[in-house]
Amino acid sequence: MINRNVIYEINECVSTGKETNVYHVITEDGNHRAIKVYKTSILVFKDRDRYVTGEFRFRHVIVNIIQEKWLNYGRKKK
Repeated sequence: MINRNVIYEINECVSTGKETNVYHVITEDGNHRAIKVYKTSILVFKDRDRYVTGEFRFRHVIVNIIQEKWLNYGRKKK
């Protein structure tokens, strides 16, 4: 979002939870907003793909999980 010039500045974390963090941001046009960041990239449990598969909120993460599994498969074969 910063690269796309949607967000100008990310400030402090406003709230944290089990699955998300909420941050105060300032947009390019100077408006104050809040963004919610899902913690899918730091989930450590073994079958997290089963947890996020089919979940609309995590649709962009599925590709990363598949790529990660493929890389791990390749490492095991060597």
